Amino acid sequence: MSASSGAVQGSPHGIGFLVRHVHKAFARVLAERLGPYGVTSAQWTVLRSLWQEDCCSQVDLAANIRVEKASLTQILSSLERQGLIVRERSDTDRRRWLVSLTDQGRALEPLLLPFAGEIDRLASTGFSKKELAELKSLLTRALHHLES
Repeated sequence: MSASSGAVQGSPHGIGFLVRHVHKAFARVLAERLGPYGVTSAQWTVLRSLWQEDCCSQVDLAANIRVEKASLTQILSSLERQGLIVRERSDTDRRRWLVSLTDQGRALEPLLLPFAGEIDRLASTGFSKKELAELKSLLTRALHHLES
């Protein structure tokens, strides 16, 4: 966009600027809530995916949470050290690593999963249902445009 349109790249009026800062605020609030449990936001993202689909390959897990497989390795190592997940080689393909929750990792689900809804509700305080639907629709469209 041009400077004359009032939305200079990198300005506080740009979509990217606002989305990035909203995301940082979400992450900060989530980190505050996770702190007492010794879980980071990145670890929570992995756990959340595993709560939805346990025992998946490391490649599939990386795709599900939209990160590079290499950047996932350190997070998985820390979750494994905490006793929240286990990694095992696949019986059918020895090159694949399967990631599964432990009982301890599964037990965190009812404690930590509600944070997502709580933070969404906090962020959307004062929005009408119509406004929320429109916001989600617009962000989905923007994401689609950027990913295609």
